[in-house]
Amino acid sequence: MSELSPVLGVSQCATMQEALPRCRAMMKAECEDRKDALGCSNAIDFCYTHLKYPYYATGGNPFDMSKKCDGLNGCYEQINKDIADYLNLPAVRKHLGLSEKAGPFEGSSRRVAELFQGSLDHTGTAL
Repeated sequence: MSELSPVLGVSQCATMQEALPRCRAMMKAECEDRKDALGCSNAIDFCYTHLKYPYYATGGNPFDMSKKCDGLNGCYEQINKDIADYLNLPAVRKHLGLSEKAGPFEGSSRRVAELFQGSLDHTGTAL
């Protein structure tokens, strides 16, 4: 197995390390304890700004740091095409018992993420 090179500089990593306890405290206080929608949204914004976005700016794949993202949908273009094509086949949808009213499968949905965040469910942002 080859050794990975650093992705971010020491200064950025130090900033992230310093932000992590504050992020966790804010998420717990606002999203879990108080269940305050505005406070939770602010906590998520803080965490994303200081912990998630610096790595994303490198173009690195958050699921496999040895690779770069190869698409916009979860960094796996295969999800966009092959899996979606299969899961949207009428026979597959019928077998899964999906209503005809259900929209097509998407590998990643901004709307679903917004609904999770709006319900104060920040499991997708766990840090």
